[in-house]
Amino acid sequence: MKRSGSRNCLNQKSCLGSREREWLREDPNRGCVYVYGTDTSASSPDLLVVLCTVETSVSEICASEGRDGLYIQLNGDLVRRLDPQERPLHMIYKYLAALGFQDALRIQEEAAYSDLSCMIRFYSGK
Repeated sequence: MKRSGSRNCLNQKSCLGSREREWLREDPNRGCVYVYGTDTSASSPDLLVVLCTVETSVSEICASEGRDGLYIQLNGDLVRRLDPQERPLHMIYKYLAALGFQDALRIQEEAAYSDLSCMIRFYSGK
């Protein structure tokens, strides 16, 4: 599942609709990955919300979205290309666990906030 974001989405704590939130509530291993596009000339960011599970790989996301690859940037550091077998949502959950979050439902809730992209950000292009 995917949902295109808008500039208003970035100003809210979560830009998920009721249908997406309901889908997430069914299983704590479900979540969303915010993928930013490469069009920096646009007036609003190219943002795609991809609903997936912790088992969803980069290759699956790329195939469903028609993308060549995904890139990750941690804490504003260098950007690196993700391997096809890496799992973005699993990476987010692991990152939040390292920050001290322990409850699976709380991790899922925190991961759904678009504010997290300040610390861990995915791009659809370099």
